[in-house]
Amino acid sequence: MTILLVPFIQCGAKIPVYSMFALVFFKQNAGIAIFMIYLAGIAFAFLSAVLFKKLLFVGHTGEFVMELPSYHLPTLNGIFTHTWFKLKSFILKAGQTILFVMIIMTLINSVPVYHNQKENKDDTLLTLSGKALTPLFKPMGIEKENWHATLALFTGFFAKEAIVGTLEALSLNDSSDDQNQQVEDSFSLGGVFSASVTDFKSEFANAVHQFVKPFEKDVYTEEEYASHYLEKRFSSIHQVIAYLLFIMIYAPCLASVVAAKKEAGTKLALFQLTYLTLLAWIVASFYYQLSQISQGISWMIVLPPLMFLGLIGIIRLYAK
Repeated sequence: MTILLVPFIQCGAKIPVYSMFALVFFKQNAGIAIFMIYLAGIAFAFLSAVLFKKLLFVGHTGEFVMELPSYHLPTLNGIFTHTWFKLKSFILKAGQTILFVMIIMTLINSVPVYHNQKENKDDTLLTLSGKALTPLFKPMGIEKENWHATLALFTGFFAKEAIVGTLEALSLNDSSDDQNQQVEDSFSLGGVFSASVTDFKSEFANAVHQFVKPFEKDVYTEEEYASHYLEKRFSSIHQVIAYLLFIMIYAPCLASVVAAKKEAGTKLALFQLTYLTLLAWIVASFYYQLSQISQGISWMIVLPPLMFLGLIGIIRLYAK
C-alpha cells in the first residue's frame, strides 16, 4: 500500500509547475495555493488508503516493526549545509531537464509536416498529435486551442519539471510564428525550414545563456505575469484548478514507475500507473463539470462517475 500512496505526496519536481501557475493565476495568494495543493494530495492519499483497505487489502495485515535511529538536536551549520546541497542538486537536475525538453520540443516543433491552407500555418508533428489527443481532456476544461497543455502532460510522465519546459518551448514557437507569419501565394518548404532553423538557433542560444547565467535575467514582474502566455491558454480559473488537480494526482514520473516495478513487480507498477491516471482524470473532470453547472448541465458530467465505477472494477480485478 505504501508504494501506491507515495505518489500522492508531492515531489520537488512539481514545484516549478505549481510555482509558475500559482504566480500567474493566484498572484499574491500563490503560496497559499501551493500549500493547498499539498494538503489536497494528503487528503487523496487518505481517501485512497481507505479505498484500498476496503477493496484491495482485505483482512488482517502483518505487523510492521522498524527500529528508530538515535535522534539528535540539529545544528545550525548542519541545517544550512544540508539545505544548500539539496537546493543545489534540485536546481541543477530540474534546470537540465527543463533545458533538454525545451531544446527537443523546439526542434521538433520547428519542422513542419503539413501546411494548413485554411489557417495559413504550418502544422508540425507536435501540433497534429496534440490536437488529436486534446478531446480526451475536454471534460476537464482543456480546449482544442490549448493542445499545448495536453502535450505537456505527456512529457511530464518522463519528468514532471518537463511540463514547464514543454509549455515554454511551445509558447516561444507560437510567438515566433505570430511575429513572422506572412501570407504567401505559394507554399515554400525550403523557406519555412530555413526560417525554422534560424528561430531554433536563436532560441537555443537564449536557453543556453539563461541556463549558464540563470540570475542574469530578472524574474517575471507582476506586469509581465499579467500578460503571461498561460493567461491566453486557460480562459477560466476553474480550468487552471482542474489542470493542477490532474498534475497533482496523475502517474508519477518514469523513474518512479521503474522503482515500483523493481520493488513490487510489473503488475503493481502497471496498476499504480492506471489507477493514478484514471483517478486524476476523474477528479479533474468532475471538479470542472461541477464548476460549470451554473452555465448549464453538460452531458459530460456523467463521465466521471462512470469512469469511477470502471476504476472500482479495475481495483477488484487486480485484487483477484
